[in-house]
Amino acid sequence: MGLLETFEQNCQNAAKTAEGRLLSLVHDNEDTEYGQKYGFSSIKSLQDYKSVLSLTDFDDYATDVVRMLHGEKNVLTAYPIAFYARTTGTAGSSKLIPVRSSAMSMSSTLTSSTRVFWRP
Repeated sequence: MGLLETFEQNCQNAAKTAEGRLLSLVHDNEDTEYGQKYGFSSIKSLQDYKSVLSLTDFDDYATDVVRMLHGEKNVLTAYPIAFYARTTGTAGSSKLIPVRSSAMSMSSTLTSSTRVFWRP
């Protein structure tokens, strides 16, 4: 199946595709500190995910991101971090967002609102 056909199929099944991707990310990160804290190993559906995790903002992760900047692994993600992007701070002060290596293949360009800050 070609790229266009895969895209079209995923669009027709967007909710199912998104849930499958979410559950894959949850499974991949169940052994991180964050995954253990929220019981990722027991999450098997979107409803499970919603019942365990509430809406958060960057302040909930700021300390963990600093730990990751200092080289700690398996804090928020099991994936290797390619770099940290700095936001422009339009909603307050600028923030550093960890960007995993595999995310770069999904989006080969950065928007003008981010720039590379630090590469581990």
